[in-house]
Amino acid sequence: MIDVDVDLFGTNAFVKTGSVDFQAFKFNATGVVLGDITVNQNNPGETLAAQTGAFNGDGTGTFGFGIACTTCGNGSSDKFSTDIIFHVINATIADLTAPNSSGNVFVADIIGSTGNTGPVFATSGDDPTPAPEPTTFALLSSGLLGLGLLRRRNSA
Repeated sequence: MIDVDVDLFGTNAFVKTGSVDFQAFKFNATGVVLGDITVNQNNPGETLAAQTGAFNGDGTGTFGFGIACTTCGNGSSDKFSTDIIFHVINATIADLTAPNSSGNVFVADIIGSTGNTGPVFATSGDDPTPAPEPTTFALLSSGLLGLGLLRRRNSA
């Protein structure tokens, strides 16, 4: 099992906009189906859910999976800064870190300290890289290809 903890740095918060296909976080996964993903419900009063599709908003490339706040309003009205924590069974770290055709490993939709919203992404082998907006940010506090606490947990 792979445990993923997406932790935004500083005052950044997740938002729900069309620029990231109304997903808070998008990623690809090889050999994974939607039923393999479980999401912690640690955002009080809201529901986070794994989704699948052909998510390709704002020129960051196509992703097959996302974590969405299904009960949040659009834009910054229901922004949240709690970590997105999810688990993927029957997967390896390599299954979750292969870049898409644009070279991106993941995308998050955030509102930064400037008040601008937009996608931020990490490319394979690079630190998190800003899209045009928001102009100032620090995406994640640790960086195994930008994925926060990504680790393999052995079943006992």
